[in-house]
Amino acid sequence: MTWITDQLPDSETTVLMRLQDEEYPIWPGFHDEGEWCNADATLVTVPVLGWLPLETAAQKLDTPPA
Repeated sequence: MTWITDQLPDSETTVLMRLQDEEYPIWPGFHDEGEWCNADATLVTVPVLGWLPLETAAQKLDTPPA
């Protein structure tokens, strides 16, 4: 998967975040007013390294390896 790092998602659009976290490296969330939030609207406390739209992530995960 290629994570998006050079732009932010539309405000309040749920995405998969790639977190700098050993226990939970991939997590659903959104970006709003300069802050990253988990899907339950709590603030993300670790750096977000990248993100993917949910639709893109689902398509990539459903595609069998070549």
